[in-house]
Amino acid sequence: MVTHTYALPAPAPQDLRVERDAQGRWQMLHVLYGRCRCSQRILQHLLTRKALPGVAERIVLVGADPQLEQRARAAGFVIEAITPEELPRRYALNAVPALAVISPARVEYLGGYTERKQGPEIADLEIFERVRAGTRTDALPLFGCAVSEALRGRLDPLSLRAWLLGETR
Repeated sequence: MVTHTYALPAPAPQDLRVERDAQGRWQMLHVLYGRCRCSQRILQHLLTRKALPGVAERIVLVGADPQLEQRARAAGFVIEAITPEELPRRYALNAVPALAVISPARVEYLGGYTERKQGPEIADLEIFERVRAGTRTDALPLFGCAVSEALRGRLDPLSLRAWLLGETR
């Protein structure tokens, strides 16, 4: 519960590990976790709205889900499935859902999608348009799930969540 009540840590935008688009387009990177309800909600929003034309939109899905991956591709997204262990190593992220807006030059935004936990308005399109227009845009808090083992250990040192859910580590 703590992960959905308090904002989780996000690295500074310049610390996010991401490749630039080969064609020099703006990018939106959506980092989601298949087992996180907050991420599932964001994913449904993305699948409904579909990828933006002229923007390189990519979903990094922590935890493989072939059906979701197929639906994301059909909606115009590039999708990559990775393991929870890969997330901090490959992207310098420990928690999701996370949104990055990347100009041809650098990461311009790295943060959450909503102003409060499970907020009704998913602001990805508004954030993208503001950033692309050069409007100062403070990062929204990252509410969701701790993915990395290190962050989960700090938030739940006794593994009570896993015990309550009958999960094993």
